[in-house]
Amino acid sequence: MPTTSPDAVQEQSANGGPETNTSVDVHPAEFPEMTSSPNHGAELPLNRFLDVTLQASVELGQAQISIGEVLKLGQGAVVQLDRDVTDPVDILVQGVRLARGEVVIVDDSYAVRITQVESGQIGRMNGTSREGFSEGATA
Repeated sequence: MPTTSPDAVQEQSANGGPETNTSVDVHPAEFPEMTSSPNHGAELPLNRFLDVTLQASVELGQAQISIGEVLKLGQGAVVQLDRDVTDPVDILVQGVRLARGEVVIVDDSYAVRITQVESGQIGRMNGTSREGFSEGATA
């Protein structure tokens, strides 16, 4: 296999053999120094993003099952989850847990009544970060 120096590029012909040696000028890229603008560090107003839709989901629990068990799953199979029926469910937005709540029924549809808000996650979004869950908070 032919070797090339950093300053030369060896072009290959269609049959794989070297065609010609061409000298190429190689040097590090130079970029102008970045300067901060008066708005550097200022946060964008959150209201610019209020109409963006996000994926929200509710997680009842989790289970560790083997591939063999997955292959045996079928209609009527039961997968036991790691939570008690009285435990709150997790409310996830874009895969991040933002709250917990209890499953309720509203007009023949499932819904979740929020019982705890993970204020640290919500706070990071709106600039008022407080760690942990806020008990009894509603949304």
